[in-house]
Amino acid sequence: LIEELWNSPKAAIAALAQELTGKNILILSGQSTEEMRLFHDFALFTDKRVVDFPAWETLPSEQIAPSPDIVGERYQVLREIENEPAIILSSLQACLQKLIPKNEFKHLNLLIQIGTPLNFDAFQQKLNEMGYQKNSIASDKGQYAVRGGIIDVYPVSSPDPFRIEFFGDEVASIRIYDPIGQRSIKPVERIDLTPALEMEMLQNRQDLATLFDYLGSNTIVILDDLLALEDRWATLKSTLGQETKSFMGLDELFKIIEPYQKLFLTDQPIEELSEIKMLDRSQKYYSETIIPIEFEAFGKTF
Repeated sequence: LIEELWNSPKAAIAALAQELTGKNILILSGQSTEEMRLFHDFALFTDKRVVDFPAWETLPSEQIAPSPDIVGERYQVLREIENEPAIILSSLQACLQKLIPKNEFKHLNLLIQIGTPLNFDAFQQKLNEMGYQKNSIASDKGQYAVRGGIIDVYPVSSPDPFRIEFFGDEVASIRIYDPIGQRSIKPVERIDLTPALEMEMLQNRQDLATLFDYLGSNTIVILDDLLALEDRWATLKSTLGQETKSFMGLDELFKIIEPYQKLFLTDQPIEELSEIKMLDRSQKYYSETIIPIEFEAFGKTF
């Protein structure tokens, strides 16, 4: 437990932990605004990958699908953390939101390169399976269009749409195009396609995963600003209603992270957050005296 910190030392501690251990560092914040402020401080302390895992702008109980941009950002982070350890910033809401199983996510990702075999009809089937909507023109994220031997697709995880030209069942060329004017802009060698939907893929399922299933055990969990995390959970709990299947509760979260190494960061002195036993600094053997300290957060004892 490290108390009375602001963003710069928080970033320094997380960067040092990543450098010394080579593990993923997952930082859980109460609010996404604080998460983004912390994100910008990391450039001072590390050149390792730092990624932001965003929350939906809606709650599962609202039954409103998140925007394609948010879905794309979340899926892109899940793709990136598969390759090498990183520092991941996540709000409590983003972390509690459940995910499609990791094996299914891998199956629904697609790497397309020039010169590789790709069946024209099977590719369209795959796009449908991944949640892409067929349209006359692909001008918005999550859409694809077919014209002759060309398939236009606008990935949710990319700022640009791509025009894939086929020669038989082989990819002949891939070009970025303007989604408004529909004119080709420049060629690229490869594209990564992630699924286009998230909320729809979570409905009526019992085999949902969590972010920790993607991260694995090679992870250190940092709980940033315990008071803000507790306040955020209280707000989430009151607005979730009866819809909890695709959303973890704190009990489940604590059970999952129990075996992980954890760091607890607070903006306030520990005395303000919990009743603790303090040593009498006037004691002769102060430095040799050990007295148990209990810390209360979210109604749990650590």
